[in-house]
Amino acid sequence: MTNERVLRVFVAVKITNSQVLEEIKRVQEDLERAGIKAKMVELENMHITLQFIGEIPHEKVLLIQRNLQEVKASPFTIEFEGLGAFPNIRNPRVIWVGVKKGADELSALARAVQQAVALSRIRFESEEFTPHLTIARVKAPINSEVRKILESNGSTHFGEQEVHQFHLIKSTLTPRGPIYTDLAVYPLSQT
Repeated sequence: MTNERVLRVFVAVKITNSQVLEEIKRVQEDLERAGIKAKMVELENMHITLQFIGEIPHEKVLLIQRNLQEVKASPFTIEFEGLGAFPNIRNPRVIWVGVKKGADELSALARAVQQAVALSRIRFESEEFTPHLTIARVKAPINSEVRKILESNGSTHFGEQEVHQFHLIKSTLTPRGPIYTDLAVYPLSQT
């Protein structure tokens, strides 16, 4: 059995709408045909990270699990629109799909999650939350054909998804990519 005393964890909203995933797959395939050197995020791993926590002791994970039960938010809809890149389209390291509708609700949920994690008294990355869906991690400079695909999809509509829950997820890093396992699922309710 692997060393489960320390777990690499994060909190996220999973993307499960098949229409959204099909549109993302189409763009990923276009980018690959254009010769991008990147690691594409697998469709089954698509998520919006609300808070990356990192590697922490198992006992702290149990505390975070309990604290996340106190997060209150109502269900909402997110609409995905446009391709973008961090730090920019000319020199991308990460390619993402933007969130149009639902960005405020995602940001509020991320703040509530951060507060719950902070109650666990652990150190974690406290970057400003920017609602986005990572679809690729770029490994080398891009060519003009890839840049054209990014620019031409700047306002592409990828679809919508209802958000009824968020997840505490364990990430196991492997040479073939991460393996994600749900540690807990937290439903959103009207209260």
